[in-house]
Amino acid sequence: MPRVGGSICSPAAKTVQVGQRGFHLDTGATFCAISHAGFVRDKAALLQHGTAELLQMQRPLAINMFANGTTECWQAVAGARIWIENSWHTVDLIVIPGGMGEYLLGQSFMRQYEANLNMQTLMLGLGMSPHRLVNPRSEPLPVWYQNLVC
Repeated sequence: MPRVGGSICSPAAKTVQVGQRGFHLDTGATFCAISHAGFVRDKAALLQHGTAELLQMQRPLAINMFANGTTECWQAVAGARIWIENSWHTVDLIVIPGGMGEYLLGQSFMRQYEANLNMQTLMLGLGMSPHRLVNPRSEPLPVWYQNLVC
């Protein structure tokens, strides 16, 4: 099964796997869902195709990212399956294995916001360096991910 992410210190830790249009996040993995339409509604509305595990997810931080939008971040529990639908509010994901170090950005997100000051502020707030807006494995993003985030 394809997999992205990992940690510089521990390559096998906090990985992300794809499965039937969803992501499987290991315990402790952090992800952010970003709405380009202007706002992110509540967790249940955004992740409306999730499973019961979503109800167990913690919400450690919420960061105002754009003047017309919000970035929501949650921490996954073991076995959580995250479903993101391409709908009227196009959603990109930032997957942050372990909450630090390597991460993955959707290509459309990178093109549009890589020089955005608020994005740099967000990354600094998460302990990241703004110049690290790259695919952590220096590989093309997998087709399933490109299709998922438009």
